[in-house]
Amino acid sequence: MPAIHELSAEEMKRASNIVTTLGDTLKIFEELRIKSFENWQFDENEKCSVLEMARAGFYYSGNSKDDDSAICFVCGKVLDGWENTDDPWMEHQKHSANCKFVQMRRSEDDLTLEEFLDLCEHIIKQFLTNQFRKKEAAFIKRIEKIRDILKSQQY
Repeated sequence: MPAIHELSAEEMKRASNIVTTLGDTLKIFEELRIKSFENWQFDENEKCSVLEMARAGFYYSGNSKDDDSAICFVCGKVLDGWENTDDPWMEHQKHSANCKFVQMRRSEDDLTLEEFLDLCEHIIKQFLTNQFRKKEAAFIKRIEKIRDILKSQQY
């Protein structure tokens, strides 16, 4: 595998597009998590503000004004029922103490490049594992349906 400085312009563009797509999909960057909170119900001067939610690793996943669901970009934990006095870091730790981001307990700006890349690797592995499990479950379900059809056709 070539080093980054050995990549052609086309390969660099392709790599950049992959990183951008992964970043957008997985909400790796705090800025993207902040943007997800368009309809967040709490003000910036409250503990449970958009900035504090994003800093604690959450992005908004609600689909209505009454749905305040937020998901951790690392562990995938979904939390809802937020109150304006909730501390997002404390809630995250309470409900998902094994989350790698919670254990680091540092903002994106404070991570070293090595820590950031390690976190990205962890996130991507988890994402791919989850995708595989979903596909595997769907495949097993199809196989079971086919098996049932075959059984019903036997004399």
